[in-house]
Amino acid sequence: MKGVFEGFGGDFTTIAYDAPDFDKLIHIERNVYQFSGAKNYQQLRDLTSSLKEGDRVLTYKEFRNKALTILDEYQGAWLKTEYNAAIAGSQMASKWADFEKHPDSLLEYRTMGDARVREEHALLDHVTRPVDDAFWKTYYPPNGWNCRCTVIRLNEGKQTPFKDIDHIDIPKIFQTNLGQQGLVFPKHSPYFIGCPPEVLKQAEALIPKRNA
Repeated sequence: MKGVFEGFGGDFTTIAYDAPDFDKLIHIERNVYQFSGAKNYQQLRDLTSSLKEGDRVLTYKEFRNKALTILDEYQGAWLKTEYNAAIAGSQMASKWADFEKHPDSLLEYRTMGDARVREEHALLDHVTRPVDDAFWKTYYPPNGWNCRCTVIRLNEGKQTPFKDIDHIDIPKIFQTNLGQQGLVFPKHSPYFIGCPPEVLKQAEALIPKRNA
């Protein structure tokens, strides 16, 4: 949530209770808690399955080596990507909340313009479409893990003709407008797959209670 507040540009103490941004942040918070609960579930499941190889119970040393590898993946290799996703997703959710206040505006897709930009994302650079255009339901950033693309609102300009837009192949789980849905982690993220609904409900129950 620290990453979310940083990306969103505010928290529950700085955003007015009756503001649209507050509702957006509530949805994001629920998504983050569910994601964290699903991650814990998947990690424990992987650790449990590592206790045995077939019918043989591993020795403590064998299990420890496997467990350390699993923990390194969950808490090392993937953790920074998830933190970056929380920041990027909340930044774009905050932007979308502002875009919704200007429904007649044009939005322009922007990349960082450096050598790290993915080739397929570069094809969308400067594509301009109306706020309510279906284009943003699929291509609103982030469009992948560690995606740094953004969108800006234009006071004037011309929209990109539909025929001139390269409809790129992005990961299916990111083919959605996370900002519009109030999410920072896609619904079809790997942690959610196979996670029992009761685990997600238990995670939601940990969300701090707030006075109206």
